[in-house]
Amino acid sequence: MRIGVISDTHGRLDSRVAGLFAGVDHIVHGGDVGSLEVLAELEHMAPLTAVVGNTDGGEVAARLPRVATGVVEVGGGGGGAGGGGRDCSVQSMKFGRYDPLCRSILRNASGRSDS
Repeated sequence: MRIGVISDTHGRLDSRVAGLFAGVDHIVHGGDVGSLEVLAELEHMAPLTAVVGNTDGGEVAARLPRVATGVVEVGGGGGGAGGGGRDCSVQSMKFGRYDPLCRSILRNASGRSDS
């Protein structure tokens, strides 16, 4: 299963996202979506799970939950490569709270080198 992980779009979806997410089975947005248009664009690419971020307001905040549960597992919790025994699933994705190890796994998977 291929999962596209994104956050902090702030109302603008970079033009490269469509190519990067081509063929993904599910998309997870970690908050600060910024607009309903961004949600619609992502939903057009693949099934979407998203949570509200601290900068989301109005219609976006009204539509999105603060916590998403049990939809897609990322990294696994089995203690092998990936999760390191931690639950890096969407159910651990809560408003303003991210497990540091899971964040590191997701950044490494996305090719980001910052910490």
